[in-house]
Amino acid sequence: MLAMRSTIVLTTLAVLVLGGRVAGAAVEICGDVNVSGSVTASDALLVLRDAVGQPALLSCPAIADLATCTTDLSTTNTNLGTCDTNLGTCNTNLGTCDTNLGTCDTNLGTCNTNLGTCTGILSTTSDALATCTTDLSTTNADLASCIAAGVPEAKPLRTGQTRCFDVLADEVLCLSTGQDGEFQRGAARSFTDNGDGTITDNKTGLVWEKLSNDGSVHDVDSTYRWDKAFSQKVAALNAATFAGHNDWRVPNRFELETLLNLGASIPVVYPAFDADCSQGCTVLTCSCTTMQSSYWSSTTWGGSQGEAYTLDFYGGGVDSNPKTLSLYVRAVRGGS
Repeated sequence: MLAMRSTIVLTTLAVLVLGGRVAGAAVEICGDVNVSGSVTASDALLVLRDAVGQPALLSCPAIADLATCTTDLSTTNTNLGTCDTNLGTCNTNLGTCDTNLGTCDTNLGTCNTNLGTCTGILSTTSDALATCTTDLSTTNADLASCIAAGVPEAKPLRTGQTRCFDVLADEVLCLSTGQDGEFQRGAARSFTDNGDGTITDNKTGLVWEKLSNDGSVHDVDSTYRWDKAFSQKVAALNAATFAGHNDWRVPNRFELETLLNLGASIPVVYPAFDADCSQGCTVLTCSCTTMQSSYWSSTTWGGSQGEAYTLDFYGGGVDSNPKTLSLYVRAVRGGS
């Protein structure tokens, strides 16, 4: 009977203890405290001993695991919160990235358009460069031909004077006089009769009308008012395409002066402009220059706009005369 009561008491205590708490216990106690794999009376006995202060080794891995689990759960929750925050930041950055990507796509489209335009311009420029290179090559070839042909250089011309004189008009040796006849500076003069009524100055490149003595438009004795020199004399030459050209004009003052040969006597011109001038001769058989009066230039005198510069070949003098006078005209073309 006593044994049965002890068993009942032990069982009852075990139920109370294993159910969760013994009066006065400070901690939660799990059931299988001896880690036998199941809850038995031995577990209850160990619990009772511990409760009354007797030595008893209690083990409860589940509590330790629960604590660890609780800690891990807390850490996981913290990490989850951090992850949520980072996810929000990431989403924000993703939105910014999407916006930037859209901008980038737009800029790329603009870039591609500009690239196409640039490529087109580059192609056009390359074509223009090729044309320019060809033109440059042609120009260089023309320049070489001009140099080889002796096209006139832009430098002063010789006056034609080769002798020297003292103050008494006596001829003297030119040595050490310092006169024009000593140095003879400037380009040497030469002329070519083209056989078509014209003469080419090989130094200036100017082509001059020859004058005749046959009563034609080329007649040396024909005179014109200044304005008629343009509207009648030159206009007639161009209308007739004289010597194959229709760009004849009245020479300017400096062009007219290039005909002067200051080393000649009367008239002061080069022989090409004073040869075989007889009555009835044509521009194909003679070359005439009058000494009776002056020749018109196309240059108006700055001192009076009603006058123009003239040149006489009697003494080589340059003057200005009223444009209403009737004077001689020799046409010219070409030059630079």
